[in-house]
Amino acid sequence: MPALMTMMNATPTKPARMVKARASLKLSMPTLPTLKKKAPPPPPPPAVGPKEIGTALAVTGAGLAASTALINAHVIDAPIAAYLNTVGVPIISAANLPELAIKWLHGANMGIVLTAMGGYGTYLGWQIRSGNGENETLTGDLVRELHPKLMGAMALFFFLGGQGGLVFMLIQDKPLLESPHAITAFAGLGLLAANGVLGKTMKSDETKRTLHALLGSSLMAVFGVHAALGLNLGLSL
Repeated sequence: MPALMTMMNATPTKPARMVKARASLKLSMPTLPTLKKKAPPPPPPPAVGPKEIGTALAVTGAGLAASTALINAHVIDAPIAAYLNTVGVPIISAANLPELAIKWLHGANMGIVLTAMGGYGTYLGWQIRSGNGENETLTGDLVRELHPKLMGAMALFFFLGGQGGLVFMLIQDKPLLESPHAITAFAGLGLLAANGVLGKTMKSDETKRTLHALLGSSLMAVFGVHAALGLNLGLSL
């Protein structure tokens, strides 16, 4: 019996120590993080064909035609002149701006807005269409978030800046709304507003999304022509 007790209290043999060491090692092993599966790439956007391009061009043409009819009817000349003479002209006249600013300040400001906001905003719009809407921009916003912010801000600046341009025309005693520059201004603003409504309501409708992208590029071309006409108008004054 004493011999049995001695054997039980004896130091564990080498195999027993190895089993305990392995168990201890297994318990102390850190749990590795589970790798997240990558999201599948977004499906490619539907192809843009002649039909879609034709629709966008037809809408743009309709906007230009409607603007031309409105300007040539001269039904808004008097109300706009009365409004600007009451609100805008006194403020600008009180600022006593130099002649160079009166002639070119509007064009310089609108050119910056068109290039910075409109150009970058259009690029972001096509990035969304390419499936990169979840990418982060330099501002920290996602691409799909910054695009409508930029285009909305551009629309606001164009609406206010357009009034400034008309005020400068009145200060220089030049006729209002009698140039192709005015026609493209009204057409561009109308198309921009219509495309903004389309962007808010299109949801997942691929036909509307395609029209929104193409119409956005088309109206940016209208604003490009508008800028060139404005430069020519400024040089002629």
